[in-house]
Amino acid sequence: MVDDTDEFSDLCDDVLADMPPSKVPRLHCLIHRKLAVHDFISNSPVMEVNPHLVKQIRGSLLGHLTAVLGNDGLAANFMLLHLLSQVNGRVDNLAVGKLSLNLSCFSKESVSVFGNQITLAIKNLLPFTHHIPLTVDYLNAASLAPRKDYQLNRLVTGVLQLAEGSHLTVDETLLEAGTLNSVGVENARLLKDLMELQKVEYDFKYYKMEMATDVQLLILSEGKSNILPADLVLPFQPSSVDSAEPVAAEALEAWRWYLATLRSLPNSIEPELQKVIEDDLVAARQADRTLSSGDFSRIADNGAANVSELW
Repeated sequence: MVDDTDEFSDLCDDVLADMPPSKVPRLHCLIHRKLAVHDFISNSPVMEVNPHLVKQIRGSLLGHLTAVLGNDGLAANFMLLHLLSQVNGRVDNLAVGKLSLNLSCFSKESVSVFGNQITLAIKNLLPFTHHIPLTVDYLNAASLAPRKDYQLNRLVTGVLQLAEGSHLTVDETLLEAGTLNSVGVENARLLKDLMELQKVEYDFKYYKMEMATDVQLLILSEGKSNILPADLVLPFQPSSVDSAEPVAAEALEAWRWYLATLRSLPNSIEPELQKVIEDDLVAARQADRTLSSGDFSRIADNGAANVSELW
């Protein structure tokens, strides 16, 4: 049996492109509800949030991440913080709450093993994931930014037009020496802005408009990424190359619930924690006078994330 779905879709697009705007079918929305991550998790268990349950699920998830990462416990802990991070607020150009992670010291051989394991693990844990194998050719040709096509009178989707709460993994181990054309330079800038500002630029040809987003970014690279300056750069140091054990469906459902629930909880900083963060900021400033406001934001976010995640 031949699947004509794609051909039918292309035919519809062609027909609609030639129709005047007044003739194009429209969908009128009377009532709408913004969907949360929970709405996209199938078979999500109904559990009451309590410290004992959260601690138990956290322990099992951390053990799973440790196995996926070749028994690198430090990388597993920061991976968990990374998966729990989200943009909680914005102050000027600072996106508060994000935690982009750059795992370095990969080789083409190790990324073929651990890179695949990491990608699969994240795909099993989160509802929205995307993977970019970054090369010079990809940067020079990809359409990362959404753009308006005035001939078709519609917005053409870009790679970075991702749903809120999406996870994006960028594999830089395939990147080799080469020359970026104008498109490549622009795409590198778009990726950097997404990582630093959590914003995506929409191209309307005659003007550009920035849209706020919330995307978790993970970079796998041989050395520290020069294209994407992550909030945290961590050398990946596995001590085992054993494949991760198969995971029971019940455990996966519990981990998905844990990640979605903790990210949805309201954030607040108790006075005691606020004092700890302030002391850390003062000590960091005394040790390094070159720290920027972005550096201070990362220190504050990481300090708050460590304490709240342990809860």
